[in-house]
Amino acid sequence: MTIQAIAGSEDIIDAMDLRAFGIQPRTWLEELHYRPRDRALIVLAVLFFLFSLALSVYGVGSFWIPQALKTLPLL
Repeated sequence: MTIQAIAGSEDIIDAMDLRAFGIQPRTWLEELHYRPRDRALIVLAVLFFLFSLALSVYGVGSFWIPQALKTLPLL
């Protein structure tokens, strides 16, 4: 039990050292800022999804499923 606790604490210490704990801010994540082209792409993707969903509802096309996947037994 003691050896496992010591080994675990060494792993934690190594992880903190590798992440430079205490030297800089604790995260390297940055806040996202959407640009107009990002918003346009999101709107275009949503419109494309709604269009394909409407086509599917009216029976104008469907998703292609390989025959090998159709024969798989359901779990």
